[in-house]
Amino acid sequence: MAAAAQCLGVDATAICRLQIADGQVGPRECVLAERIQAHLQPGDLVLTTWRHDGHPDHEAAARAVRRAVAACAARVAEFPVWAWHWMDADAPQQALHGAVRYTLDAADWQAKQQALRCFASQLGAAQPAVPAPILPPQVLQRFARRFEVFVA
Repeated sequence: MAAAAQCLGVDATAICRLQIADGQVGPRECVLAERIQAHLQPGDLVLTTWRHDGHPDHEAAARAVRRAVAACAARVAEFPVWAWHWMDADAPQQALHGAVRYTLDAADWQAKQQALRCFASQLGAAQPAVPAPILPPQVLQRFARRFEVFVA
C-alpha cells in the first residue's frame, strides 16, 4: 500500500490503517464513519466506493463516508469497482445516475499504472508465484482505461 501511495504522490505516513478485516466493514461502519469524520474539514472531497457496488464492504464504506461528510459539510464522489462486472450498461435501472467521466492526463495515467503494479499478488506477479492472478484480464483492462467514472 505504501509503495502504491508513493506512486500516486501520497505521503504514506499520512495513511491511517483502521485494521478492519475483509468482510467486516458493515459491522464496523459506525467506527469507520467516526474515524473518517475526524480527518475531514468543510469542503473536503472524499472519494469512496459506489454505494450500489454489489460488494458489502464497498457499500458499507460508502455509507460510512456519506455519514462522515454529512456531519462536517464535506463532499463525496463514489466510484464503481465490482459493479463493472455485473452491471448492464443498457439497463436504465442500473445506470450510474449522476456519473461523470474524468479523463486522466498522461502523467496521472502512468502513475495509476505504476501504483497498480505494486499489488503483485492481485496481478499474479507475486514471489513466490501464485497459481493465477486474483484479478482476471477483463478487470485489469478496466484499470488500464484512461478515464475514471465518479458518481456525485
